[in-house]
Amino acid sequence: MIIDDRPYIPDPGELGNIIYVTAQKRGKNGNVKKRIALRIFGGTHTVEMIERLRRETDGSCITISIAAEPECEVVGHEREFLKIVKKMMK
Repeated sequence: MIIDDRPYIPDPGELGNIIYVTAQKRGKNGNVKKRIALRIFGGTHTVEMIERLRRETDGSCITISIAAEPECEVVGHEREFLKIVKKMMK
């Protein structure tokens, strides 16, 4: 998992924190092909989801990170986010 290098990074395990989980797909030459973010409240479920995503995308061209503010399109539903990430892995 890569943690964004901006000054403030919220703790995904802390209840009530609003965080953005971002997925970024890179091409063979390193350019960013697609980037999507999920706005979600912190908590145990969020930490588990991030760990699961990290394991599922390990070894692929997808990077999962945590940010305080996204720099891309934001999705409001976890199901939609997971669906997009699975498509990005193809």
